[in-house]
Amino acid sequence: MSRQAAEIGVFCVRRKGDWEDDCKNQGYKPDWLSRADLKNLPLSGADLSGADLTRADLNGTDLSGANLTGADLTDAELKNVIFSGANLTRANLAGTDLSGVDLSGADLTDADLGNTDLVGTNLSGANLTRADLTAATLKDTNLVDTDLTDANLTGTGLIEEEEIVDYSYTTGDPYSSLDIYPHEE
Repeated sequence: MSRQAAEIGVFCVRRKGDWEDDCKNQGYKPDWLSRADLKNLPLSGADLSGADLTRADLNGTDLSGANLTGADLTDAELKNVIFSGANLTRANLAGTDLSGVDLSGADLTDADLGNTDLVGTNLSGANLTRADLTAATLKDTNLVDTDLTDANLTGTGLIEEEEIVDYSYTTGDPYSSLDIYPHEE
């Protein structure tokens, strides 16, 4: 693309840094993306804060470093999406299939990940402070250097009676880089 702003349909997706005045002045907002076909697009660094991405097809999309603060990704198709370093603060990902997705270094502070499939997901170095992971499936999930401070892990199988239960890690000492605290109501 020759522009900093990628035009998709009738709106513009703002790129990190600056974006084209023609998009800015026409008032385009990334909140009309429900059910959009955005698969395999290079949206690295895009500003999709507050976007309604419900039921959008994002399969294979590169969203590394993107700003998805407060975005709603309910029922979105997310196979092979790259979210590394993305800002997903307060994002709604409840019930989505994030199996095998790269969320390394992502900020998921206060995100809703309830009933999410995180099997084989890379969450290394991610910030999940106060995230809701109620009943999320965490089998074979990479949690090395993940911040789970005050995260709700009820029903994940990671904690049982305030103890860390059987969980496998692929490398290193699992307790040296991970602080897991039970959610207090």
